[in-house]
Amino acid sequence: MSLLHAQDITDKYWTYRKRLWDGFVVTGTGPGRSICAAQAITLKDGRRGLYFGDVITYHGWYVSALATEYALLKRSGAPTDITLQELCYALQAVERLDLLAETLYADASGRYGEPVLNGFFVRDDIDTSYKHFFPGTQLIYSDYLLGQQTPARPMSDNEMSQDQVIHLLQGLCLTYALLPEEAAFNGYAPRSKAAETGLRILRFMSQNNWHIHNPVTGKPLYRGPDARIFSRPLYRVGVFLNGGKAPEGLEKPAAVSSFSWPLTQTGMIPVFFNRAMVMLLATEGNAWGGTKRTAEVLKLYDRLWNKPVFPLVHRVLYRDAKPGSQAFARKVEKLLLEAPVGGPARNTPGTWNASNRWLASRKSYRKGDSFFPEAQNTGLDYMVLHNVYRLVYESPEGHNFRMPEPVKDAFRVR
Repeated sequence: MSLLHAQDITDKYWTYRKRLWDGFVVTGTGPGRSICAAQAITLKDGRRGLYFGDVITYHGWYVSALATEYALLKRSGAPTDITLQELCYALQAVERLDLLAETLYADASGRYGEPVLNGFFVRDDIDTSYKHFFPGTQLIYSDYLLGQQTPARPMSDNEMSQDQVIHLLQGLCLTYALLPEEAAFNGYAPRSKAAETGLRILRFMSQNNWHIHNPVTGKPLYRGPDARIFSRPLYRVGVFLNGGKAPEGLEKPAAVSSFSWPLTQTGMIPVFFNRAMVMLLATEGNAWGGTKRTAEVLKLYDRLWNKPVFPLVHRVLYRDAKPGSQAFARKVEKLLLEAPVGGPARNTPGTWNASNRWLASRKSYRKGDSFFPEAQNTGLDYMVLHNVYRLVYESPEGHNFRMPEPVKDAFRVR
């Protein structure tokens, strides 16, 4: 990577980073805090709002960006305190949503559950008060609010689902892989907490032979209750988070996964979003037969679907020290240079129009995937690609990565 280009893409990174604080996330420990909106939207009548649909999917990328940013800062000898603090709050938000979850659901007798930290979580706790943090914001769309507004299926839309878990696990795995054990903020150690959180969720999912039920209602999850097909790679993620050992209390993969999961290497995955989930599961769990084989299939899928972030995340997680193809490096650099300087949005020139480029089809990342006429996207897809690219392709000796003072000044806890 040329020094000119390195500076260009990193300056852009810090522009996106400040933009995230200014318009998408409120850092802290209270309700709604440290959960990043998926999009800032504008309706046809000109009203502005924040969209939090499927937000734990995006939260996984938020945690991934923070964990990889910490690693870059640490390698450069730069201060890590702001990033470490923000990462701890983001992980605590997952625990908060876990403790909240049971209290939102009632059993057959109408009794609501008690708070318990057991791996069952809801997607968000964002209410209308969140708009007051962002002047000019008039509307809030969240799965929490949707649950309050749909009495026919109260809070069903806010239940966890497999895709939420799979994307969240990326952030937990990167935190576990990249943060030192001694790193902590106010006694909260993100490396061990990330492992605890991931294993807690996986143990909950694996109950009942990987059929996932709401623990209060006893009913299958509203979306994606059958995790058997993905149980093999999910189990391997559990092994990774447990230091390479079989985790106690995590059920073995379902039998169906032993022949269904290997078929995902064939390219016969019809839905683009599921393609991203499959690539991410393989990335997290090193799940296509080991490091070499998994890396080969991820590279093949990148050539088919243009998703280079997954081979890079895989190399970061599994410490593949090979320098990699320079042609691949140039491809990634070109993508980073193409991203809009002011931040990604719907219907902008280029290929950064989707709420997350790595989840989207070619049509979506070229045209946008928002339900709304105008949408500003977080840029977390860019941030993660930037960070894993620099971690893989730059030598520590030539490394220089520091948070600029104007960006630091934008950070605050509320």
